[in-house]
Amino acid sequence: MKNLLQPILPFLKNNRIIILLFFIVIIGSFFRLYRFGDLVRFNTDQVRDVELVEKMIEGKEFPLLGPKAGGTFFKLGPVFYYLEAFSGFIFGNTPSGMALSVAILAITSIPLLFFFLRYYFSSYISLLLTLIYSFSFYAIKYSRFAWNPNIIPFFFILFLISLLKFIESKNEKFGIWHILLIISFGIGIQLHTLLLALMPLLFLLTYFYTSFKEKKTRFLNFILISFVVLLLNLPFFIYDLQNDGKNLKNFFAGTRK
Repeated sequence: MKNLLQPILPFLKNNRIIILLFFIVIIGSFFRLYRFGDLVRFNTDQVRDVELVEKMIEGKEFPLLGPKAGGTFFKLGPVFYYLEAFSGFIFGNTPSGMALSVAILAITSIPLLFFFLRYYFSSYISLLLTLIYSFSFYAIKYSRFAWNPNIIPFFFILFLISLLKFIESKNEKFGIWHILLIISFGIGIQLHTLLLALMPLLFLLTYFYTSFKEKKTRFLNFILISFVVLLLNLPFFIYDLQNDGKNLKNFFAGTRK
């Protein structure tokens, strides 16, 4: 037996962290996908969303706004509906098919969390914290719930990693991490009003920090990233242009509550 294992022992030793992370992701995936179709949760708001997304898949409707921010009449961007529609198109035009994207993004957030934690902790502490996250009842419960805030962990962690990579980058060259920053930023601000305020603030602070640190401004990158993020939110702005700024008025009305 020892002779049989001898050739692969160096591989196992050199890649033990990745192998352990792989098994953590497998365990987390099992808890999030086991009997998914039977156990996926839908409240009243989610039933409304499914009915709307079903019309999208059938080509009957194309919403320019997303779900309402709790307790106000302000509506977020529509990206969550688009993700559900894409999921329904791929996995089936059923409630569980539309909700499956939430579970997939929840699973993908597990290795993302590990890579983010590695900026601050050792490999084994990062693995332990990631294992706790993969077993977390709260994280598992909400990965089976088709609600727009439940995909925040994936996009927010990706956003934070992209910002850290942005800080590490020493040149103006546009790369994969700039693209991932744009995607996570552009989608994240459509998922919750907290991210609508927090993500632009963090992006601005990162930009000013890198400018101060390198004693030069990455103005072209800043303008390009901001422009594409706004472009990803174009339906949101189109709605307000067509409706006399109604949704933005609801946003400011909501801040006064």
